Amino acid sequence: MDVFALRQALVDDFRHYAESFLTSRDERIREHVKRELDAGLLWPDPPLQLNPAFERGATID
Repeated sequence: MDVFALRQALVDDFRHYAESFLTSRDERIREHVKRELDAGLLWPDPPLQLNPAFERGATID
């Protein structure tokens, strides 16, 4: 499983859903909304963190 592809698929699906509610006849507003969505307004990059309290378990081998 490619978690990055899964995230992108979820973002794409949510964007399509969110855009179905965002309609404007004003081209300037439409372009502004598109720029904000393209910049990730509704879906910021996920945080990547290390948990120093993680207890090491058995290996897969």
